[in-house]
Amino acid sequence: MRFVKAAILILILVGGCQCDDESTDPCTQFPEFCQLVNPVQVFVDVTSTTPQTGLIARPVGSPPAARLSTASGVAPDCYVTFEIAQGGGQLTSVSTIGGVTGQSAFSFTDANGIARVGAWQLGPSAGLNQVRVSYVSCTSPLVPSIVIRTGTFDAMGVDPVPASLIKVEGDQQTGTAGEIVAVAPKVLVSGQQNVPLLNVQVTFRVLTGGGSVNGAPIHVAMTDATGHAIAPSWMLGPLVGTGPTAGINELEAAVTNLAPVVFTATSVAGAPLQVSALTAPAGAAGALSEPEPYVTVTDGNGNPVPNTTVAFQVVAGGGSVNPMTSQTDAMGRARTAWTFGPQAGVLNRLTATVLDSNQQPDANVQGNPVTFEHTPAATGSIRVYVDIYGVPQANVAVSLTGPETRNGATDSAGVITFANLMPGVYTVTIVPPPGTFFNSTSQQVTVTAGATPGVVFEGFGDGWLDVDPATAPVSVHSPR
Repeated sequence: MRFVKAAILILILVGGCQCDDESTDPCTQFPEFCQLVNPVQVFVDVTSTTPQTGLIARPVGSPPAARLSTASGVAPDCYVTFEIAQGGGQLTSVSTIGGVTGQSAFSFTDANGIARVGAWQLGPSAGLNQVRVSYVSCTSPLVPSIVIRTGTFDAMGVDPVPASLIKVEGDQQTGTAGEIVAVAPKVLVSGQQNVPLLNVQVTFRVLTGGGSVNGAPIHVAMTDATGHAIAPSWMLGPLVGTGPTAGINELEAAVTNLAPVVFTATSVAGAPLQVSALTAPAGAAGALSEPEPYVTVTDGNGNPVPNTTVAFQVVAGGGSVNPMTSQTDAMGRARTAWTFGPQAGVLNRLTATVLDSNQQPDANVQGNPVTFEHTPAATGSIRVYVDIYGVPQANVAVSLTGPETRNGATDSAGVITFANLMPGVYTVTIVPPPGTFFNSTSQQVTVTAGATPGVVFEGFGDGWLDVDPATAPVSVHSPR
């Protein structure tokens, strides 16, 4: 009998007393020995997240962990067994003693007195899952241990059915047309109770604006362990435009049985890459070019680039420009007023140069600079005279159409002279004053270099209607 009691005492000293399990607890069967060796209370406190929510048949985010301590705060050396109490599923041990995966898991406490489960996979059905500490055996201090357990580890298992789809980032961006946006569109797919879902298929599809996702109009991505899916390499379409929807790109993200979400991005023009002339100047020596020199600046996709500086400079033939620098407008256009040099037959040349941010010629722009050239021809003039029965008529509107278009009105002598006209055939037209009559209100005249042909318009008014034309005075006036 003495040997049996000695063996039991060794068991108590080595294994400890589990005073909450009367069927196997030596202290219950032999209380006199527990009293002799002064048992130590060991407290078990839950340190992992509880309760928590997870997907059925999948590991939870926070596996069970417990801290063991004595009343004096000492972290004892213990061997701890965790077991599934409800819901099914599996536990994975951090220790290989007693197996690795099953209904129970095993762990020794670390230096901080913490024992933990490697992984907890929930059961196959939605509902409450529960794990508890089922056994504790402490070897230090070397006295029997009375274990006081507190709390359980609870987790609610939910079905992995997508319940929500939301945008996380990458919406309402502005980017360069034809280039990839700075922030890749990201969505979050969650199940019941906002649990992130893994391996859910998300379809990203370009709706408007052109462009692509990962090089194609449609891209399928799978959610990661955090429930996120990303649309890689969203390249915006090539257009910017000026209409209410121009430059708007839309990308849809869709999950089966859920309402899709749409990301938007606005395309803006890229860096200037091309400059070209819009007009061909024409005009007489010393006169303004008509039309004015225009250039257009575009990006790599042919979109107009606004707010770009263009410098204009006369490089041959004399003359001048105003202004010398101009900013491109919303259509990518810049212009200046060019006055030709004073000599006919002399080549006039003007350059238009796109400048970079340092106000230097931009070497990246194709066609830079643009050159305008024009050789003004020798010019002539037209003198127009208007009278009514020899009386000069002032303020008569006169228009000139042909190689050039001019407008004006006669002076007090009934005369208007159109100078510096390009040679060619012109049509001269007058607007008769009220109550006056002219046999012709339009005449053609040919202008040659150095010549000034005259055009005469003679008429009569109401006061002369009762005069016999045979006895009416004959006009002796001529253009002057």
